[in-house]
Amino acid sequence: MKNREAFIQFRSYYLFDAQFCAPAKGNEKGQVEKLVQTARAQFLVPVPQVSDLQVLNHYLLEQCDAYEETYVQKRKNRWVNDFYKRSNSFCRLLVLILAQGR
Repeated sequence: MKNREAFIQFRSYYLFDAQFCAPAKGNEKGQVEKLVQTARAQFLVPVPQVSDLQVLNHYLLEQCDAYEETYVQKRKNRWVNDFYKRSNSFCRLLVLILAQGR
């Protein structure tokens, strides 16, 4: 798999090594699969009874907003929202850096 030049520069600047997974191989992405399982259990069990997709989207947004206030003891005693804010800032930075390489 080839890295784009901007990603190589990003990697070099922040001194990390990229480890790529094969597409559609869930066994290689354990953390992602676990998060999907958690989201399904939190928001879709039991299956919500809704009239259309717009109602479902509204329901899921409400559930996610409520989940944001969940306290996570196993992960350094922080709130879910703290993790979101931290990862969101990194993602925005990555988008800006990669956009400069276009």
